[in-house]
Amino acid sequence: MGSVTYQSTGSRSKKKKLDKSLKIKDVNSPIQDQLKNQQAIVTDINYDDILFDRIKAYVDGKFEELYEKLDAFKISTEYVVKNEAKKVKTQVLMKNGENVPKMTKVTAMEPFKNMFPINDKEQFLIFDKNLEKDDEKNKLKNLFRVIMYGDSDITVIIRKTLSEIITPTVQLSYSGTGRKVHNIGKENFSATHTYNCLKEVVEEKFGDSDQSKSLRVKLGSFLANAGDRDGGRRQRAINSDNNIQNNNNNNNKNNNNSQ
Repeated sequence: MGSVTYQSTGSRSKKKKLDKSLKIKDVNSPIQDQLKNQQAIVTDINYDDILFDRIKAYVDGKFEELYEKLDAFKISTEYVVKNEAKKVKTQVLMKNGENVPKMTKVTAMEPFKNMFPINDKEQFLIFDKNLEKDDEKNKLKNLFRVIMYGDSDITVIIRKTLSEIITPTVQLSYSGTGRKVHNIGKENFSATHTYNCLKEVVEEKFGDSDQSKSLRVKLGSFLANAGDRDGGRRQRAINSDNNIQNNNNNNNKNNNNSQ
């Protein structure tokens, strides 16, 4: 009786140990599978491909920078070459088309003695009307030839010629094309006989060049800035300061009266 009971108890004990070992195996199994999967992923990574892609991206970026610099250099070089070509063309035209003036500036100015620079618009209109006569027109053209001789910059030529014959006061009455809005605006200087004289001498000097073609535009810019010459800008600043001071004084006076 005692031995049978002992065997029965031992059998149940072995069964319990077997069950525990099975449960431990079941718990650890997913973790082991996960580790195996991660090892497989790491094994599949091709580090040579990653390194190649990085090197390729770096080299492509450097080549892109180089192409941009080459394009910028090309544009800059073309700009310089074109400008130098224009200068050479202008010099050739000047040497072929410009003759040494046959008179000095003093001689050329003699017909306009005590007249230039004209400081009144009405006086300028009378002078300009008189240029309808060929002999008067030729006198002005001779003066222009002397004034602009040796100069290759149309901006300098415009400044020297116009400043010789009319003051900024008269210049302020004109613009390059006389554009008006609702009949309000400045007179058209390019419609004057004075402008035509200047234009003919410029074309005689430069031919069909960029200097000649830009005459009207550059002249318009010169006239537009007439108010800044002969202390005009400084005077406007002084007037502005005076106006501000007067306004402040008036405001202070009004405040004192209200008190």
